[in-house]
Amino acid sequence: MRGRQVGFVAQNPFSALNPVLTIEKQFVNVLRAHGSTTRAEATERAATLLTSVGIHDPGRVLSGYA
Repeated sequence: MRGRQVGFVAQNPFSALNPVLTIEKQFVNVLRAHGSTTRAEATERAATLLTSVGIHDPGRVLSGYA
């Protein structure tokens, strides 16, 4: 079940991200599943969210792997 009414908070930070997918791909998948947005808008939102929590150089982080 996916949608705007359902959320997930990972309890184990070491298994929260898939190491095979880029962090950007994982952010975009979640943002698009919870609302109608384009891939470009979701990527921009992901960068904004990373910046808001103090992550510097969000472009580098988004292109990396977990």
